[in-house]
Amino acid sequence: MKALGDFSASLADLRIGTAVLVDGPHGEAAHHPPSVRGRLLLAAGIGITPALSVLRTAAEGGEPRPLLLIYGSRRWADVIFREELEQLEQCLPNLRVVHVLSRPEPDWQGEQGRVGEEVLRRYAPPDLPRWSPLACGPSAMVADAAAALRRLGMPQAAIQAEALE
Repeated sequence: MKALGDFSASLADLRIGTAVLVDGPHGEAAHHPPSVRGRLLLAAGIGITPALSVLRTAAEGGEPRPLLLIYGSRRWADVIFREELEQLEQCLPNLRVVHVLSRPEPDWQGEQGRVGEEVLRRYAPPDLPRWSPLACGPSAMVADAAAALRRLGMPQAAIQAEALE
């Protein structure tokens, strides 16, 4: 386990054999106020795990609002949870998944590059400031995505971000 935050960094201080309770992750897509139009999830690499938790919770609760996941990977073979995402698209008709590959195979027909402003401009809904965004992935991607969201009109206070390194 990597020491990424207060909790995970403190684990190194525990003695072997210490009992711990681990709970979660718990997505919260269905717990937004009615004024929130939809949920925008920006993920790269292992940053898909918090986004996937949100999508699982949305599927369990029958979330009626639109969900947009923009998910960056190096290659198609690197897309983790691909089958589960395809299943979630089937049970959540309001979910759209956009894959962005930074090192695509020559026959790749989808988005290329990184999860950032260029891709956001193509896929962001016109009422973006009414959506609830979560950006999760490598720190550079999260910082770039948050800055792009701000330039597209999203208030800083509305942006939930989790940088993983």
